[in-house]
Amino acid sequence: MKKRQDGLYQKKVTIGHKPDGSPISKVVYGKTQKEVNEKAHNLKNIKNHSANNFKELADKTLKEKEKVVGMTTYKRYCETLCHFKKIYNKNIEEITASDIKSIIADMFAAGYSKSSLRKIRALYSLIAKYAIDNNIQIIDYTSTIKLPKNAPETKRHGISDKDISIIEENVTSEFGLYPFTMIYTGLRRGELCALEWNDIDFESGLIHVNKSIEYMHNRPHIKPPKTESGIRDIPILNKLYNPLKNAYDNKAEDDIYVFGGKEPYSDTMIKRRWEKYIKSVGLDITQHQLRHTYATLLYRSGIDAKTAQGLLGHADVQTTLNIYTDIAEDIKKISVDKLNQFLNKDS
Repeated sequence: MKKRQDGLYQKKVTIGHKPDGSPISKVVYGKTQKEVNEKAHNLKNIKNHSANNFKELADKTLKEKEKVVGMTTYKRYCETLCHFKKIYNKNIEEITASDIKSIIADMFAAGYSKSSLRKIRALYSLIAKYAIDNNIQIIDYTSTIKLPKNAPETKRHGISDKDISIIEENVTSEFGLYPFTMIYTGLRRGELCALEWNDIDFESGLIHVNKSIEYMHNRPHIKPPKTESGIRDIPILNKLYNPLKNAYDNKAEDDIYVFGGKEPYSDTMIKRRWEKYIKSVGLDITQHQLRHTYATLLYRSGIDAKTAQGLLGHADVQTTLNIYTDIAEDIKKISVDKLNQFLNKDS
């Protein structure tokens, strides 16, 4: 703030940034410093609540995405957006790469995984793209935002051979067919819960995967699979055939769903049955580990990544290759541990 020769005070206020990053400013005047500060404050408030306010644009972006993504993905976007609170009141034209890097740095310091940091960058990219698509002149800094190389990676692992044996031994117990089927088909939870008896062709030995379930307020809603690649046929392995056929032969005549009946199980019913099952058989595992176990079995059987991609329903073979790489590292570690144990016997 400075005082002019005519006695008025003036102050320059930044109200945004041009596409090249240079500031957009406006000068306010007043007879007193208090008056000038009030005008500057009001100008900032007007600017922060404009149509280009970051939070408002973010909400509009997510509202558009809600129409085309599943409820789980939408909820994940909403959870990720909460990390942007420090820039909620900024105009999107003001936001720089440093703002996003600062959010990532704070999360890294708090111990968040690299996966969580990727979600921050990805969401910022979606919001920036939405702004650009709506003729808002900004720079998309996504390509300049690098993640910390030493951020912890969260890797999923399959279950042990011992745990597989426990599941096999308890296939006829209450809810035992559920984990058994997941291990030997690699179906996602939503795909397995949506599986109908009509989707299983015992004669040709195939399971037709053509839908999934999304839970909204505990109620199941049928939807297409996660990706187009999710529509696929999976062979019924010999180990799975008899338990599945026995369950079919003993089902109620009007049962439609393999895991349900006339209607698929609700989200709560699945969770309760799962918790009861793992407690009764003495397991400490997650459902997604079972799908990862199927991928591990494919790898250990020598199935190539392209074939595994089709069986797992991955849209991109790189996803399968990444999983195969993780599995190879796990197997290598187990092998080294076994070698050390063997050598220690002789020492």
